[in-house]
Amino acid sequence: FQGYCRNILKFNREGDYIGVLGQEGFDTQPFAYIENLACDNEDNLLVVCNELDGRHIFRYDPQGKLDKHAKLPEQMLVDLLKPEKNEQIEIISIIPLKQKDMLAFSVLYTKMPSEESLAKGDATPTTLYKKVMLYNLAEERFQRTLMQVVSKKLGLIDMTKKQDAKEYEVPIETLIGVGADNYYFMQTRDIYTDNLIISIYNNTGKKITSKKILLD
Repeated sequence: FQGYCRNILKFNREGDYIGVLGQEGFDTQPFAYIENLACDNEDNLLVVCNELDGRHIFRYDPQGKLDKHAKLPEQMLVDLLKPEKNEQIEIISIIPLKQKDMLAFSVLYTKMPSEESLAKGDATPTTLYKKVMLYNLAEERFQRTLMQVVSKKLGLIDMTKKQDAKEYEVPIETLIGVGADNYYFMQTRDIYTDNLIISIYNNTGKKITSKKILLD
């Protein structure tokens, strides 16, 4: 990436600079904001951009020619996911997969506070669960749920006020990769130190391991 994640610089295997890839191909308009990119099993490059009017998916052939541009407005995605009553949906991240036209969507499901909670001044939504959904770019539909994690809460102690343990929701995790054998890599930040935490889940939603990455 270059600058504020707006351009992609291409090099060959020997490290020689080839050019700058923009929305329409080499030496064209920069991207608005690049969220993720990856190559599929046919060496096409998929670029996920998060823009004001929704997500944009760009696909380029191995020569850097624009092969496909799909616009995915947020409301269209929400309508496709069909949330239950009082549920709200937020698309957290999108990861291109190796299979052509396949994307993994990290989706957060929350429940709006009750009227009683609102009357008490608590307008914080409750996290219900997060899903990783398989999206078919060619057919423009979600095919199935790959993985689901039910929300959990952490019991934290406010050491400054010496109060009893309070419950805080686990910070939102961002999907950053899908590995072999359907392992899912999630990233969040430690609520105390702001260091990164990388967690690995299997396809049943069970956390296999977590690793804290210290940031200077």
